[in-house]
Amino acid sequence: EPDEDPVERLQRRYAEGDLTEAEFEQALERELEREVTSGTGSSPTHETESSGEAARAR
Repeated sequence: EPDEDPVERLQRRYAEGDLTEAEFEQALERELEREVTSGTGSSPTHETESSGEAARAR
């Protein structure tokens, strides 16, 4: 999906079974770290919300 941000793409791939839980978590951590490092990340709440969405996608 061209309009997906990287976190949404990871969530979709995990929900579709393309990624294991461990792969998803590692990739999500890398992506969130990249967002924080580049200054585009939001508050730590963003990580919690993303993790919650991932849990619901399971």
